[in-house]
Amino acid sequence: MNWNYDSLWQKAKVYAERAMRERRDGPLFPFWCSLTLEFLARAALAKVHPALLADPRGDESMLYAFNYPAKQPKSVPMATVLTRCCVIVPNFTDNERKTALVLVERRNEELHTGHPAFDDLPTRLWLADFYRISKLILAHLDLSLEDLFGLEESFAAQQMIDAADEAVIAEARRLRGIAEAAFNALPEEEREQQRIIGTAEARRQVTAQSNLVICPACGAQALVQGKVVTESEPRLEDEDIVRDFTILPTTLKCFSCRLELPTHGALHALELGGQFRGEQRVSAIDYYASEIDAADYYEPDYGND
Repeated sequence: MNWNYDSLWQKAKVYAERAMRERRDGPLFPFWCSLTLEFLARAALAKVHPALLADPRGDESMLYAFNYPAKQPKSVPMATVLTRCCVIVPNFTDNERKTALVLVERRNEELHTGHPAFDDLPTRLWLADFYRISKLILAHLDLSLEDLFGLEESFAAQQMIDAADEAVIAEARRLRGIAEAAFNALPEEEREQQRIIGTAEARRQVTAQSNLVICPACGAQALVQGKVVTESEPRLEDEDIVRDFTILPTTLKCFSCRLELPTHGALHALELGGQFRGEQRVSAIDYYASEIDAADYYEPDYGND
């Protein structure tokens, strides 16, 4: 077994080369692409440290990750790899995790059942997302689409990504237009009342990982939530323990006009995709009490896959 970054990256390249030699309407093209994505994602974790690939159940796998001998080291399943990519790979959100997992699950179905999971799978359903997610991971590795797919294929891949981005922009604008039209159809007095009520609800739901923005459809304050990109070390300020977060926005919800934007891409399309700062304050007494409780708690199950 080998969890070395270079080996995993080279294996991703081998599978990518095999994929590019296949007919695009045949079952082997998505099959090899699914393996390319797996080893690309595993390489992303290994570049940080091979321990991120180690099954935490028992000691052998973790010891192996630190170059100690082990008889039967086991790596984490792909569901866990993708979950960890959400933390490690910039702009890799839960939406990317779910999208990648669909391809991975098809691969598992192909290998472990009698169903031909990759037959009749048109590229329009998955290929642009595959290239887009690959590009995110490659950027984390300081690599490009060309490094993995070659010059000609990377050019086509970027065209597909751009086209998908245009579709996201069109959909975001469509959602905004629907919400805006419905809101503007209300009497002026009712619109103002909705803004007041919706803004109050958005403010009530703000947390350390969310932010208030002006809704692009109705002008009220709306709630944007996201995933933590970076987190500062805790520091003492007065009698509080404070942590700062950098947040990548992933969803928007307006309680005034009911506009909902479900992805970072949709937010970015409406110029609301910039990262923002969050802050968490906890009294020092409560913070250290929770740390003690956490140290005393033991959870034997491995449930993040």
